[in-house]
Amino acid sequence: MEGMEKRELILQAAARAFGTKGFHDSKVEKIAAEAGVAKGTVYLYFKDKQTLLYEVLHYYRQKYVEDLYAETEKHESARAKLVAYAKFHLAQFPNMIKIHKLNMEQLSQLHKDESSRERMREEQNNNLRKIAGIIQLGIDQGEFRTVDPIDAALLCWGAMQGSVHWAMINEIEEIDDGSAERMVELLMHGFGK
Repeated sequence: MEGMEKRELILQAAARAFGTKGFHDSKVEKIAAEAGVAKGTVYLYFKDKQTLLYEVLHYYRQKYVEDLYAETEKHESARAKLVAYAKFHLAQFPNMIKIHKLNMEQLSQLHKDESSRERMREEQNNNLRKIAGIIQLGIDQGEFRTVDPIDAALLCWGAMQGSVHWAMINEIEEIDDGSAERMVELLMHGFGK
């Protein structure tokens, strides 16, 4: 088994454990066993359980972005790309819920770590740039009127995040697939007469 494969197996096993049992009740021995490696192997890749948690979050955010970009690249028009982006983001909601079920105390510690904050900042900026790029494509192709792509991207990102946040607070387990279409339509045409 290749080193990267072991690392990925450990991350996947840890994500399942943290998502179902929480941080404190997840034991490294059990994570290692589920990943098919020795407990010591976990510590070859991750200095402690806290670091493992941070890396699980990073791993899933990175995978999310890769899959998201692949999904949007299937489409040619900016509108279709934007709808694909929103649909993908909203469809990932059940996975986001699992990640957010992790011990909130542990997640708040993540924000105190400068390198983790920098990683999250870069990931968020990359997402924003992706949406801005789609909007710029729409402007260049004449699909969208000329607007500041970053301002428009912030509105799109905020609408998607707001939908996810609302669903989490209301304990909704899945977001309606049609909401992405409606959201993009509303963002593109507004709600004025």
